[in-house]
Amino acid sequence: SSGAALVQYLPPFSSSSEHAHSLDETIIQIAGRSKIVLRDQKDDVHSTAYTLEPGSKVLIPAGRSHVVQSDEIGSITFPIKLTGRRGKTRGIK
Repeated sequence: SSGAALVQYLPPFSSSSEHAHSLDETIIQIAGRSKIVLRDQKDDVHSTAYTLEPGSKVLIPAGRSHVVQSDEIGSITFPIKLTGRRGKTRGIK
């Protein structure tokens, strides 16, 4: 597998728009805290939220809609898009 990565900063109390990627994405929390909200694959009503603190990570499968939100201290994450495989959503490690 190969991939692409960048460092992403979200100011306090901000969020990304809801979006999906054509590649698997692993989000690693570097500083601050984030909440990742994943839209359920079977319907557009339900979702699952993960709270990330420094050192934690979550895998978002290709095509899965999600939003990244920061709290009162902001958030710095390292999102990595993976090529060559499809994954399952895994809990925070």
